[in-house]
Amino acid sequence: MIFSKDIEAEYAPGLASDCTVRVDLDALGHNYKELSEYMRRFNPRTHLAAVAKADAYGHGADVCIPYLYSIGCRHFCVANVAEAINARLLTGDDTEILILGYTNPDAAPLIAKYGVTQTVYSPEFAQALAEKSREAGVCVKVHIKLDTGMHRLGFDATVPCDCADEICRTLELYGDAIKVEGLFTHMAEALERKVIDRQIERYEAVRLLLKERGISPQILHTSASDAFMTATCNGYDMLRMGVSLYGYGKTNYLEGTPRVKPLMTFESRIVQLHPVGDGERVGYGGEYVAKGERLIATISGGYYDGVMRSYTGAEVRVVTANGIKTANICGRICMDMFMVDVTDTGAQVGDRIIIFGEDDGTSLRKLAKHAETLEYECLCAASHARGRKIVIQNGVERTL
Repeated sequence: MIFSKDIEAEYAPGLASDCTVRVDLDALGHNYKELSEYMRRFNPRTHLAAVAKADAYGHGADVCIPYLYSIGCRHFCVANVAEAINARLLTGDDTEILILGYTNPDAAPLIAKYGVTQTVYSPEFAQALAEKSREAGVCVKVHIKLDTGMHRLGFDATVPCDCADEICRTLELYGDAIKVEGLFTHMAEALERKVIDRQIERYEAVRLLLKERGISPQILHTSASDAFMTATCNGYDMLRMGVSLYGYGKTNYLEGTPRVKPLMTFESRIVQLHPVGDGERVGYGGEYVAKGERLIATISGGYYDGVMRSYTGAEVRVVTANGIKTANICGRICMDMFMVDVTDTGAQVGDRIIIFGEDDGTSLRKLAKHAETLEYECLCAASHARGRKIVIQNGVERTL
């Protein structure tokens, strides 16, 4: 955000809105420990790779990555080269950082300079990356990605022998500029055991064919959070933990799996109360029509701040002097404000509105279901809030 010289830039961002995101690093530490202990029961050599893409799922990479590093995490997965460089600067030289998605091949010198690892998913991409690496006089570390059924990125493993042939030809042509250190895939349906088994079968077939030809990547990984909980036999060398690390996913509902804690609370405050008569309409388009006398609260923050328009009608919690009450968002959510029907709650101006958080994850799951989306999107959206960012560590709050 750009401020004129007359504005106290140090303070203005936190005062831009009463929308507040709280991130509990103590919960993150709990989740990392529980997940690490769980996966090592099946394979002691398996490393937990923290997926910290998209600003650590909206929780703040600048706080989550250093914290995870401080408690022993040495493997991170990100989405692009900018996130990878940031992760390197936030950690140390002993950290392995994997870019899971596309990177412009022009970034080859940066990939090599910062010692990060790039995913290679096709002969064409391998060629482009190798050419830029040769121009810069560098060799970049890569993991080969197999498409075993997701059909998003990867060498097509539907016919394993054809896939292995394609990978071998690629490495014969470009092996001087790309150094293969890993082989992985991604599960399309994390809770469907038959689908997982089919994908693992394809992955294993390609892996064994490559091994026969002298290609044995050091790091093998196939699963992320929920898929591993469903099929614990596929731990291999590394497990990519994303949504479970941040307290969500199906982990908490599967028998015998670790219980994780949500990190984020997303909240704001009431800035005005409006008594509204029977039949009066609220908000743009007048979609909400009062049935009887109602008390409507206006809340700071709107869809720019991550309070998505699809939340209209969803339940939030009002922290009143008489305890926590439930209320519903009413009328269209605006860019910078939204309205809540707080009739009979005893709400006052200044009371907190908890959009989600401060519970076992139920509030966010209900909100995501109402909005017909996933918890992931809600978490990432909240990261745009213009108000305060508060980090909790060892029970102590710190405003960023």
